Amino acid sequence: MGARRAGNRRRLYSLNKLGQSVTNVAGQGVASGMVSSTIIRNGHQITTEFAIDLSPASGGFRARGTSGDIIGLSGALGAADSFAPNHQPAGLGRLTISENGHLIGAEMVCLEAPISGSAKINLVLNSVDTLTYDSAYNAGGGSADIIITGSADWSLGDSKRWTPDLRGTLMAGGTLPTSGNVPGELGYVYLFQGDNGFSSPSTYLAGKYVIRFHGIAVPEDK
Repeated sequence: MGARRAGNRRRLYSLNKLGQSVTNVAGQGVASGMVSSTIIRNGHQITTEFAIDLSPASGGFRARGTSGDIIGLSGALGAADSFAPNHQPAGLGRLTISENGHLIGAEMVCLEAPISGSAKINLVLNSVDTLTYDSAYNAGGGSADIIITGSADWSLGDSKRWTPDLRGTLMAGGTLPTSGNVPGELGYVYLFQGDNGFSSPSTYLAGKYVIRFHGIAVPEDK
């Protein structure tokens, strides 16, 4: 009996360490570079983690060369890189209150510096799931809120954090207030370019990040 309990504890530890998979999967415009997307719960605290490789073996993500444009795989059929109908949605995943909790913070850590593409990479939540490589981060007619931004290039070991205004009250959408409006039930996570650092599309040759969103689940009724 003792051996069985020990085995159960080991399995539980392994599950807690790795987390469960996020049910809202990444769009095809970034799926090949998604190393993992998991959720770990500790009491009412929920941590949602995305690990991403900008230069997967199947082909690197691209930055269009325009500040504010989504980063992802290009679906272009030729060198012009302008066949927009062939680009696929580039959301890393979707955050919902029911699965990810009320957001109380986020962080983005660089574990391999980006090479070739723009090194100014920002993070946004947009309420639409249709944004692709070369789309503007606030396109689609939805509600967009920038979560991670900065003027400096990312380097190995850099980390950036976001914390909402905890003094405010919960909005009708279900999330804590920020400088804008984090979508409540339809928040899709996107990477976008933060500068006009080059004049033409460029493919990433390196770049790895871990992105974490911290949420709090609502206690059940008693």
